[in-house]
Amino acid sequence: ALELNPLNPDIYLNRALVYHYLEQHQKAIDDCNQAINYGSRKELAYIIRGMSKLGNKNYREAIDDFKLLIENNKFNASSYVRLATAHYYLENYDTALTNIYTALKVEPKKTYAYYQQAMIYIKLNRKEEALASLSKLIEYSPEAAGAYYNRGILYAEMKEFKNAIEDYNKAIMISPNNILAYFNRAGLLFQLKKYKESLADVEKAIAIYPDFVDAYRLRSSIFKQLGNYQQAENDAQTATLIAT
Repeated sequence: ALELNPLNPDIYLNRALVYHYLEQHQKAIDDCNQAINYGSRKELAYIIRGMSKLGNKNYREAIDDFKLLIENNKFNASSYVRLATAHYYLENYDTALTNIYTALKVEPKKTYAYYQQAMIYIKLNRKEEALASLSKLIEYSPEAAGAYYNRGILYAEMKEFKNAIEDYNKAIMISPNNILAYFNRAGLLFQLKKYKESLADVEKAIAIYPDFVDAYRLRSSIFKQLGNYQQAENDAQTATLIAT
């Protein structure tokens, strides 16, 4: 298509989108530049270029693109969330939060904004506020397995084990192959001395990912508590073998 019409910005833009999804970020950026040079005024060109710059860890350049999008349309919540994400990676957490607040004013049910807000609060060690953000996300998107999983981690860190296990249960119900939910639930059950239940979970994790080093280490500890010392030694050796 480019050979037939090399000045058509939409052709570059469409290819940029493909490159972006293939995580070939520099190629996506180059094609967006071409599309813009050839007159594309579509905000998609700046969205793809900004997101590809994020993928290339060119966070400051990504910020420039997201600011341009906001200048052109101050009522697009996604642009503020993208800008917040770039600031998050630069560890500009206060600026990131400000942009999240603006996104939620524009679109109060923007679920990804609540997720990003929770991640920022976690970085700032503001766990109660992170919990509130994830709970709000779940309110608006009750099938968001990742929200339950991350809230489960927070509950575990806060020693609220019952709530943590309930959230891991929900994450697994929604996403049955969530290996980390099985592993984390196994760890909590181990702490609660529910060794047989812990064993069932860690074996599920290993079934999903047979090279999961930490799962073998945890299972080794479980076997010791159950008095299966040979199996414990076997798992310890397997973990060492995989890790080397």
